[in-house]
Amino acid sequence: MKNRITNLWLLLFTAAAWCQPSFAEDNIADKAINEQRVSKLAIYGSAQTNKNVSDKTVLGEEAKRIVSNGSGNPWDAAVQSTTTGKIKSGDQIICVAFLKAVDTANNAPAKVTLRLQESAAPYADIKTEEITISKEWSQYQFTAVVNKDYGKGDAAFVVQLNYGAQTIDVGPLFILNVNKTTKGSR
Repeated sequence: MKNRITNLWLLLFTAAAWCQPSFAEDNIADKAINEQRVSKLAIYGSAQTNKNVSDKTVLGEEAKRIVSNGSGNPWDAAVQSTTTGKIKSGDQIICVAFLKAVDTANNAPAKVTLRLQESAAPYADIKTEEITISKEWSQYQFTAVVNKDYGKGDAAFVVQLNYGAQTIDVGPLFILNVNKTTKGSR
């Protein structure tokens, strides 16, 4: 557990330091613009069932186990975290998800979509990446530079899971605004 937390901080520090030279002087917690706890994640879709699981090997020691049946669209089994802070045009956002493939049909690779999007219809895409995830806890991330302003709650980091019959454990999700310059002002 201690190594996983250290790895996350090292990963986020390295990525953010590369993005913004003054980041090394900042506290990474000040960059988070979402609620990271698994208990605060929104899970939705008609092609899924979910339950809480305890797991001492993931940051926070809890996860949501989501079973998708593979019928319908990728977003018919999804989990999301909505922003609790503002985003300004030009801000650089790093989204990080802790994910683990538990089971897949025919032992196929587990696939998900990571998506930063608007949190209301028409759910416009800010950045999307389709990835394959491993059977061990891993951190998956992408960086996006936004091209318009978003108020609190107007954007969300979504993990779409409905790519066939598969069981995925979802740990904490992070939305980091590495351009946040004044604590509480954004």
